[in-house]
Amino acid sequence: MTHAKRKLVHTEIIPIRWGDMDAMGHVNNTVYFRYMEQARIGWFDALIPEDEAWQSTGIVIVNASCHYKRPITYPGTVEVRLMVGAPE
Repeated sequence: MTHAKRKLVHTEIIPIRWGDMDAMGHVNNTVYFRYMEQARIGWFDALIPEDEAWQSTGIVIVNASCHYKRPITYPGTVEVRLMVGAPE
């Protein structure tokens, strides 16, 4: 895997909801991608005026991945850092 130069453009703090957890007692792996989606929309909302959003401007996702380091549980918060860089 090549690590091209990336830039931090947005950070979103998201509260963990009880319903985000699965039967194993931690946040379900698929929910992490919803957290990432929420961060992308927060970044987009901060960049584009509301009356212009989604009219002629949008987001292209070239790659999305998640490296699970440890389980997270309710209650708590998640810090999502959005990085951008040139497509590889």
